[in-house]
Amino acid sequence: MTGSQPHPQTGQPIGLPVDTTPAQPPGPVTLQGRYGRIEKLNAGHAAALWPRVKDHDHIWTYMSRYGPFSGLAEFSEWMASFASGNDP
Repeated sequence: MTGSQPHPQTGQPIGLPVDTTPAQPPGPVTLQGRYGRIEKLNAGHAAALWPRVKDHDHIWTYMSRYGPFSGLAEFSEWMASFASGNDP
């Protein structure tokens, strides 16, 4: 193995030194497909999403610390706080 480092006790090749610099987290991207689009959630999405989630309380079963919401204002407030996170 070219450029390998020997093990300090056995002398066997163990490979090149590993770069321990942490990787940068991925940034937000938009994925556009034939039938849909995926993009980072933002507060402006609340009005379009509310009609699709209202009266469907079962969708919050596994996210019970978030919903269900009583109206657009409450949903919009949650959406703004949730969308402000760092997760792309």
